[in-house]
Amino acid sequence: MKVEPPTCYLKGTLVKNALIANGCLIGGTVENSIIARRVQIGKGVVIKNSIIMQKCQIEDNCYLDSVILDKNVKVEAGSSLIGTARDPFVVRKGTKQGALMNKYYLQFLNVARMQYQEVLLM
Repeated sequence: MKVEPPTCYLKGTLVKNALIANGCLIGGTVENSIIARRVQIGKGVVIKNSIIMQKCQIEDNCYLDSVILDKNVKVEAGSSLIGTARDPFVVRKGTKQGALMNKYYLQFLNVARMQYQEVLLM
């Protein structure tokens, strides 16, 4: 059993239907999500339908929907990670996700989806 300090909720934080472990610092909105120990969530962050594992750091003004972050992931300020219920956006352990990386990944996803739709129409 790990002993952690209580979670600290910053002014303006909104939490709905979420499980949040000890030792966290929450500064944004968390809905329908599970947040593990020692997670830091910056100001202006929105997290929905996601699972955030221990020691993750999510910097200010990020948007995460249907995301699974493994341990020790850092999400840089201004990043958007968006998945779906059937296909969540998964980030492996120890990874750093930045806004620029997301831009190219989303472009790749859009091209892949268009190609997939073309195959379905044939």
